[in-house]
Amino acid sequence: MSTVITEPAVDVVVMGLGMMGGVVATQLAVDGYKVAGIDKGPFWEYSTDFAQTKYDEWGTTIMKKFDHPLPLFSTTMRNNINQFALPIRRYTVSQFPANGHGVGGAAHHYSGGMGRTGPWNYTEASSTASRYGPNFLANTVPNADLFDWPYTYAEQEAYYIEWEKAMGLSGTNQGPLCPMSENYPLPAHPSTPVGTVFQTAMEALGYTPYPSVSALASAPYMNQYGVAVNACVYDGWCSCSPCYPCETGAKANTAARAVTAGVATGKLSLALNSYIFRINTNPTTGL
Repeated sequence: MSTVITEPAVDVVVMGLGMMGGVVATQLAVDGYKVAGIDKGPFWEYSTDFAQTKYDEWGTTIMKKFDHPLPLFSTTMRNNINQFALPIRRYTVSQFPANGHGVGGAAHHYSGGMGRTGPWNYTEASSTASRYGPNFLANTVPNADLFDWPYTYAEQEAYYIEWEKAMGLSGTNQGPLCPMSENYPLPAHPSTPVGTVFQTAMEALGYTPYPSVSALASAPYMNQYGVAVNACVYDGWCSCSPCYPCETGAKANTAARAVTAGVATGKLSLALNSYIFRINTNPTTGL
């Protein structure tokens, strides 16, 4: 008996619904394309999956119960270049090879640090050569393979803005170091006493410090997909190198910010707990 399951044809297949794939799949669905989103894990519903179970410190921080299950596939690890790399069979303290698992990926339990890649990063090779000479990199790092990006920060900024709106980032305008034609959609989080001391000291030295840009919502928010976002409640069980998911939905990930809106269009179908072993291609067309 054949075990081949045939699914309806779609315009686009998105493999993995993490921080990037989930937004891509949602935006394509909103734009009218038929999309199939495939992810090896489940859909985590923050209000039910995390509300009580996240406080299991052993299961969350050591056993990584919200992370990739190692029996599915593993990575290898060694402590120095002379050791033979062996596959990791169980998670242990101070080992963090864990990948995300499920819609939203590892962004369910990261610290939420965000921000833009500034203009210089897009022209590192040419800017370095212009400032220090054309042979500087070759003389300093003989085997360097540094190249400019094929597009500029200015060309990329419109996509930054849309993605920041989708995720509901919190922060302040970081110009002129990183020019921003629009502010982040949410204000920065309140400063801590230590942060205030640091800010005062830096300003006294002539610097212009900025609050950290965060993917944790500083206030209730509605993004362009119509997804309502809850504000951070500062409960303290947030990050542990990192470990803890968010039971209020304040921590930005595609499960809490986008994918549900894509599904609601009727254009995005999900294939969850589905591991991709092979992609068949047509030898003639390459498709």
